[in-house]
Amino acid sequence: MVEVLVELALVSSAKGINKRELENKGLVPDAYVYKKHKIDSTQFVQSNNYYAFDIEVYTEIYQKVKDSLEALRVVYKEVLKEEDDIKQKELKETLKAKKSNVLKRQ
Repeated sequence: MVEVLVELALVSSAKGINKRELENKGLVPDAYVYKKHKIDSTQFVQSNNYYAFDIEVYTEIYQKVKDSLEALRVVYKEVLKEEDDIKQKELKETLKAKKSNVLKRQ
């Protein structure tokens, strides 16, 4: 259940950002998640209702979802930082090469 909820949270965020792009590609994110986990929307609703009946269990599930999303956020930020570092290095090398070319022409 945690994995399904994590993925639904992610696709929900993606829908908010790139909804038109997803629609143009004919993608229905919720349906994709259900298919991946071999469930349908009715099964999801029934499972969600089952767990919601016991608030302690439901709270534990959502804490795991929150922790998983936070861990993914940290990893994503690290990847973005690495990509930024690479871009900065490439930019410095390009500027150095251009400066060298200009100096050679003089």
